[in-house]
Order: sequence, then C-alpha cells, then structure tokens
Amino acid sequence: GKAEKHTLEIGSGSFIPGFEDQVIGMKYDEEKDITVTFPESYQAEHLAGAEVVFKVKLHEIQERAAAEIDDEFAKKMLPQEEGATVDMLKEKLKEQLKAEKLSKYYNEELKPAYLETLVEKIDFAVPSSVLEQEINQVLNTQIRE
Repeated sequence: GKAEKHTLEIGSGSFIPGFEDQVIGMKYDEEKDITVTFPESYQAEHLAGAEVVFKVKLHEIQERAAAEIDDEFAKKMLPQEEGATVDMLKEKLKEQLKAEKLSKYYNEELKPAYLETLVEKIDFAVPSSVLEQEINQVLNTQIRE
C-alpha cells in the first residue's frame, strides 16, 4: 500500500508498535526506511506477524499548542455573534452550563420523582404510545452515557 503526507501524532499509538520511535529525531525532508513487525493479531491476515519496511519522508513537524483565549478566539467560537468578545463567550458558556444542569436535574431527579408519586397516588391506564415513548427516552439516555 501507499500513503502520502499522512499526519502522525507522536505518542498517539495509532501506528504499528515501533514506528513512532523510529520517526522521532528525523529532520525536515529527511527520508528513512522504517522497519516494523506487524502484531500477530493484526486484522489483515497477510500482514499479521510480517516484518515490513516503510519508506518515509518527513514533510512537516507541527506542534500542538493551547489556544490563546482572547477576542479572536471568541469570534471563532461564536461566528454568529457580531463583535464577539471573551466576556460574551464566558456568558454564553455560563448559560449553556446552567441549562445543561437544569435539564439534568429535571430529567434525573424531578421528573422521576413526579412520575413515582403519580404511580403511587393515581390508578389509571397509561396509553401504550406514552409508555413506549418514555421507555425509548430512558434507553436513549442510558446509551448516551
């Protein structure tokens, strides 16, 4: 197979064991043969346990850096807001966290308590469509968690 200009994050463990170790220390535009052995459990049977040589050329080195939290960052995070600022971003985040907390409180505490009280105090037949909808919502919530 062949791949060109593939991005590799050192430390990700996303390549065959031993590959990343041999990339470390390479210089821009350096070419190198990297020899690795595919794990015995590799999904492609014809490569499982095989020793292979990759011809590698280092095109670019990138460094991941933390984003600077400034008005430019706020504008990127809030593209729909004209003149977005860090203060606007903080306020939006506070509102979002508050809404999520309120929703969680309602869905996980308040609603179940009300339903439990209703079941204890009132004796009536629940339409099957309502029951199915409630079961689906509970199942979907559990799957997401």
